Amino acid sequence: LRVKGPITMITMVGMAVGLFAFSRTDSLVIAIAILLPYSSIMVVYWTIVTVAVQTIVPDELRGRVTSLATATHVAMPIGAITVGAIAQILGVQIASAISAGGLLLFAAGMWVLLPQMCRYRSPDSTSPDSTKPDGTSTRSAGAESTRLHPVVTTCCGSTCIPMMTAPIA
Repeated sequence: LRVKGPITMITMVGMAVGLFAFSRTDSLVIAIAILLPYSSIMVVYWTIVTVAVQTIVPDELRGRVTSLATATHVAMPIGAITVGAIAQILGVQIASAISAGGLLLFAAGMWVLLPQMCRYRSPDSTSPDSTKPDGTSTRSAGAESTRLHPVVTTCCGSTCIPMMTAPIA
């Protein structure tokens, strides 16, 4: 898949919609039916983000960026505590709906503030310039691999959403 930016945006919106739908149900059967596609969308999101980090970040920086991405998971309990406090005051369904709204606002903010990341398409791996005869990458130190946005993270409920790096257009 070359269209990592658009898929990331679609999956963020899909997670927000799934979380909102989950917040509106009182039925266990319906909640499980909502959580199955929601979880699948989340897996697609994390896969695309991880692959994007692996393809965008230069080899010499990948370890640092990956460790920073892993460190952002520390923020998940902060989101869980925040939503738990809201749930104590307003109720679980309202807290979940607020989390969905926060994720949707974050996606909208990404669309407005970092449109180049939302449109990101990975380079064609089949092009003659992409691999050397020995099979190793010829990724150059051009603008796409060196001018990167910093990690942007938001916590919506118990889900921490890191948008790793995106090339500056």
